[in-house]
Amino acid sequence: KGYFAMLVKDITHRKKMEQALRQSEKQYKILANSITDPFFALDSCLKFIYWNMASEEFTGINAENTVGKHFFEVFEKNKTTRKAARIYLKVMKTRKSQTFVDKLPKCSGNKIFEIQVYPTGNGISVFAKDITERKKLQGSLEQYTKRLEELVKIRTEKLKSAERLAAIGETAGMIGHDIRNPLQSIIGELYLAKDELNNLSKPLSISFSPAKTISIS
Repeated sequence: KGYFAMLVKDITHRKKMEQALRQSEKQYKILANSITDPFFALDSCLKFIYWNMASEEFTGINAENTVGKHFFEVFEKNKTTRKAARIYLKVMKTRKSQTFVDKLPKCSGNKIFEIQVYPTGNGISVFAKDITERKKLQGSLEQYTKRLEELVKIRTEKLKSAERLAAIGETAGMIGHDIRNPLQSIIGELYLAKDELNNLSKPLSISFSPAKTISIS
């Protein structure tokens, strides 16, 4: 009674750590917001713990409406969100990153994203890269490649037909040559036979010489 006790504890190190953490968090937010693609993080309960500016721009949802809320509170349950949630939980369980291609929930337009999911200390980090133009270009290239394959097939068939016709022509030429040779001989023989027949058709003439020699022509 009449006295008081005071305990003094040195918290300089703790304050420095807190300041360093605040500075680190500030730098982290600056870095994360400098990313032009959507980036967000969730904890092990699938609650958002970070939501960058690009995510706000692509989805129209502000960070204050996501941080601290469950994934299905921000995004309604549908085929796309259920698929994403399954992948997020799998990455947390296996501690192995995974990449998949899909739409980003509530993203305006028919944009396609390449979504990369990485495990973190107590949850996951998600990067979504807009690959809509790349997909369109890929589709155009696939169509062009298909068209080229069809043209190659058509040209190949035409070439095969031309080769077949050339082979037929060559064979016909050989056969014609083989036939012409005996035909020439036959024609020659027929000409001689015709000449002989013409001679046989002439009337016979008989003359007698004084020596009584009979001449028949």
